[in-house]
Amino acid sequence: MPSKSLIVLGSTGSIGRQALEVIEDPTSQVDAEVIGLASAGSNIDLFIEQALRYPEARLAVFSPEAAEEISKTIVAVEVKTRRNQSFGDPLEALTSEKVKRLHKLIRMYRIESGHFDMQVRVDAIGITLEPEFIAEYRKDI
Repeated sequence: MPSKSLIVLGSTGSIGRQALEVIEDPTSQVDAEVIGLASAGSNIDLFIEQALRYPEARLAVFSPEAAEEISKTIVAVEVKTRRNQSFGDPLEALTSEKVKRLHKLIRMYRIESGHFDMQVRVDAIGITLEPEFIAEYRKDI
């Protein structure tokens, strides 16, 4: 059990990224658990990558533009995971036919839930676990 619980404010900025690097470094003397990440929203892709690395962390975005975009859009995220690259890149499993089905399903959800005024977007995350953790995020596939 880590001795400290940390919330990293400005996690996508220079100092925030450096703080996370120190926390993640196995040779570091820092004994801490990241319980929260906060960002101004200028680098949403990096923020999502950080959220994947710290799935238990609470998240906060302080950008009015990002908050507005998020509140007006239904986003479905397809996650593909591979233990390693022996079967190829995880996102290669998303064929054009699968992507079409995902778009159809999310449009059907929008209609059935009564969210006619909301936009629809499908994103994808590909995760490879070995030999090192790699997460690739694709927006609006």
